Amino acid sequence: MTGTEYLCVNAVIVIASADLEEFWKGFEDVFNKVIAEEECTLFERSYQEDKENDEVIIRLFEAWTGTVEWFREVQMNKPYYKPYLEATQKLWRRDHEFKIARRLGLSQY
Repeated sequence: MTGTEYLCVNAVIVIASADLEEFWKGFEDVFNKVIAEEECTLFERSYQEDKENDEVIIRLFEAWTGTVEWFREVQMNKPYYKPYLEATQKLWRRDHEFKIARRLGLSQY
């Protein structure tokens, strides 16, 4: 592949409904630092309430300019992820889903 490469990151985190405010507080700093990164072109946050199970499903979608290898080796090792994980990981009801995929540019098929 030549030229600019793009990637998408999808994460799904499940927490108890009562922990939503605490999660967002622990998430705010890392969100602001990630969106300030030059390579981050989009960071969407959404959540879905599951009242039957008294939990919230948080979905994070990020778009980046860069390779999957760069993301794993450089971006994922930024020091600002540690406080985020320390503040929020204890709230997770189960292991989060985390996927990195190559994204096609407008002229790629």
